[in-house]
Amino acid sequence: MKQTIEVWKDYYKGVKTKEDLKHEKGSAISEVIELLLLPSEHEDIRRIRKQIIKHQQELFVFLDHPFIEPANNRAEPQLRLNVVMRKVTFGHRTESGAKNHAIIMSIVQTGISQGYEPLEIFKALTINAVGNYLWKGNSLSDKQLPTENISHGVKSQTSQAELTGPP
Repeated sequence: MKQTIEVWKDYYKGVKTKEDLKHEKGSAISEVIELLLLPSEHEDIRRIRKQIIKHQQELFVFLDHPFIEPANNRAEPQLRLNVVMRKVTFGHRTESGAKNHAIIMSIVQTGISQGYEPLEIFKALTINAVGNYLWKGNSLSDKQLPTENISHGVKSQTSQAELTGPP
């Protein structure tokens, strides 16, 4: 498996071609099948063996589609912050609190992975929300800012023209 991942990395360095990836996938599947055909009396090993043989093409999908990473190592540290926060705060008291936290953490983690500072993202979102509110002819002293643009899985009521502001 390490060799297969190295071939994938070499592809990104420009050292290997897509044809090399295809060849490596065939070799990797053959090696896995050889290992799986070793005799075993243990029931769990036989069950896992059947699953691996059944899904062998899916194990190496990163060789067919090189834009897919071979492991989820990058996702693990991103999830860790949520796990630690949940432990420290003893979880969420409501379902809406859990949803709000998931949305906020998704925004933060996406921003971090794209090189943005989380505080800058929230500043931009706030400025955009206030700007849209004012552009509709409201004043800040009229009432509190509306929250209909914050979707919890519900389609926003704001049109694209409203989001982009005046022409």
